Amino acid sequence: DSAKPTKQYSPHVLECAANVKLIIEADLRVHYSIARLARKVGLNSRTLQDCFKHLYGKAIFEWRQDLRLEYGKKLLRESGMGIQEIAEACGYVEHTNFTVAFRRKFGVAPGGWRKEK
Repeated sequence: DSAKPTKQYSPHVLECAANVKLIIEADLRVHYSIARLARKVGLNSRTLQDCFKHLYGKAIFEWRQDLRLEYGKKLLRESGMGIQEIAEACGYVEHTNFTVAFRRKFGVAPGGWRKEK
């Protein structure tokens, strides 16, 4: 991709993409589709996705997943909440999905990570 020129985004589009980040951060339990996020900020889906990746270096869903898992790690470290409660607070309905994603990212299950800390 190095041969591709860097696309320039207007200040409005950059602000819209930054607002999507704030929308996601406001409540990790809410699952927004790209189309819904794009409608919320008044961009088309492709422009939103491209600009978000330009700003944050990751696709929206990858960035959101990382945010959710980092928040889960924080709750494991700082709270006495159970794994299911933590999973739900991070936007996972099933704790098993949280556990699989956590293990994939950090190389250890949430319960094991908590014991190590």
